[in-house]
Amino acid sequence: MRYLRIIFLLLLCSCNSFDEDSALKYQDELLNIIVELEPYDITWLDSDEIDSYITADISDLSIDYIVRNLNRKNSGYSGLMEQNDSLVIFINTSSSFGNWERRIIYDFSKNPRNFGNESIPSTSYKLIQLDERWYYSEIEFD
Repeated sequence: MRYLRIIFLLLLCSCNSFDEDSALKYQDELLNIIVELEPYDITWLDSDEIDSYITADISDLSIDYIVRNLNRKNSGYSGLMEQNDSLVIFINTSSSFGNWERRIIYDFSKNPRNFGNESIPSTSYKLIQLDERWYYSEIEFD
């Protein structure tokens, strides 16, 4: 079992989990994180604020922040569809030139909503619907 965990961690470290093509590849791991976070009644978590089990998963997946819009809209969070309720947003902030955020978004509402795809070049924002509940978005801040 220990060897399987090491192999799993090596595989995650060798891949970028934050791009449009591989977001669904890690949906099981992301869903496990969502389940682990259910007892917490907070809407903003950074990778240093939660227990070591969750932190290991977050660092392996290059997650810098998790935003949970529970049963209310999160008007304090930047983004377009990301302000809606019943979303979990996994965020990877850019560590290179520019101020990009890449986001993997899960819609956990009882009936999944169809936000669809959206691209707004003037704001450097794009949203891609990957399946019924999963989305990928990128945004660049000035």
